[in-house]
Amino acid sequence: MPNFENPSSKPRSNVERVVGGTAEQQEYIMSDHLSDVEKYSNHKFVNEREKTAEELQMISVAENNVNDLRAKYGLSPVPLPPEKVHIIYGDELTLGNATTRNAGGFEAMNQVIITTDAEEIGRSGIGRFDVIQHESLHAAQYQSLQSSGAISTSYRVGVNVTSRKPDSESGNFLQYLNPLNEAITEENSRRLVLNTSADEPEIGHIIAKRNEEFKEFKDFCENTPNHGYPEALLAGDVLQSKINPETGRPSVKPFAYYYERQTMWKLFDKIYEKNPAAFPDKTPTEAREEIFDMVTKASFDGNIMPFGRLVNNSFGNGTFRDYGHLQTVEDISNFIDALD
Repeated sequence: MPNFENPSSKPRSNVERVVGGTAEQQEYIMSDHLSDVEKYSNHKFVNEREKTAEELQMISVAENNVNDLRAKYGLSPVPLPPEKVHIIYGDELTLGNATTRNAGGFEAMNQVIITTDAEEIGRSGIGRFDVIQHESLHAAQYQSLQSSGAISTSYRVGVNVTSRKPDSESGNFLQYLNPLNEAITEENSRRLVLNTSADEPEIGHIIAKRNEEFKEFKDFCENTPNHGYPEALLAGDVLQSKINPETGRPSVKPFAYYYERQTMWKLFDKIYEKNPAAFPDKTPTEAREEIFDMVTKASFDGNIMPFGRLVNNSFGNGTFRDYGHLQTVEDISNFIDALD
């Protein structure tokens, strides 16, 4: 296999390998990739604005959080220089060849994070911190590229796998396990954001504000029988909450990828229910955390097979493959319901 270590004088890429093609093609793809990373290391996007002191501190804290998590799995730290994070005016982002209204994104091909400035999409305060933390996790996950005919594309980011060939109907490359990858990433982001001290310089005040809003939300629920809010929100899945002056009820925004994460927990609970012998002396909650630790590790080291074997051992050979090919949260939820 070609040696793809980064030259010490070049901006760092976290891509570990190239799959497909000849050794010469792989060398060319990696060389081209590293050139793009260098080009984008000091690149200014159209409509990009300067980062505030608050946002620079968010990046610094996010970097430390990610590397503390990587250290848990015996992995080396990944630098996140502020130059890799770009904040764009407006409510649309261009990620790869697509224009999206997502709050942010990580581009593996050039190793940059882009987030929108639009408050209603990119969010402000705690929301922007969550976006930066989430995308910083993606930037530190296992990554590889692939040679696919005359083009090269991202192949792996975390547990997400891009199809080797474009889909025959849509012409697009399909993403396998992407809902799971986003669930893993955002659940870790949520935990890291909420574990940030309210005394943190520059950004402590946004943590304190979120905690005050969450307390107000919980107080409302405790004093309102049949309040109708899901248990997950009461357990801490509230990003922002404001009392609606017209209804007197909290208007709640959960952390991102809420349904992807609830579906992930649903699968973990089903695994425990079907295969409790795999978790001796563990409660359902402890089993959940053990599986979550397994997939978090996989998102960083690239080895998803322990989780795949657990799924297949619980429900039968081929189950993991079928699960991984599902594209929507609704289809995944229905698939989990049907597991026996």
